[in-house]
Amino acid sequence: MIVEVKLIHNPEIRVVGMTENVQLGPGEKPSENAIANLWDRFNKRSEEIPHQVGFRAYGLIHQIPGNKPGAPFPYTAAVGVTEFGDLPEGMVRIELPAALYAVVTYRGLLDGIGEGFGHFWKTWRPKSDYIGDGEYVFEFYDQRYRNRQDPHSEIDLYFTIAAKPK
Repeated sequence: MIVEVKLIHNPEIRVVGMTENVQLGPGEKPSENAIANLWDRFNKRSEEIPHQVGFRAYGLIHQIPGNKPGAPFPYTAAVGVTEFGDLPEGMVRIELPAALYAVVTYRGLLDGIGEGFGHFWKTWRPKSDYIGDGEYVFEFYDQRYRNRQDPHSEIDLYFTIAAKPK
């Protein structure tokens, strides 16, 4: 269920996590796909990361220009940090610049998260005065996210946007 869509200007975000190229197969459930498996591996190691910002987790989708739907893409499971410290082995640091975002709040089982992405791309954006404008789209997980199977879990989906040229 889509709870709301809001526009926010977010400050710079620093994250540390694990990146993997993922290919999502047709019919794969988000709770069982390569991204879920990456989260399982990352969660076992997340305590190795210094300077964490409370319960702030990010799933970053690196949008590669010209990448066709269904093509593999880099995905990073990460936590927010106040500063970059020693980087645990096999992890990356990513700094997202301050930007304007359309934030779609999705509530439901993780397997329905596609509803949130679809709402942005097929409903909200085409009717808005904005275009997609960024290297990353990301999922934001805080205390409202309980687990993959909880129908009351909430996830915010952040889409970098800019005003349509006039």
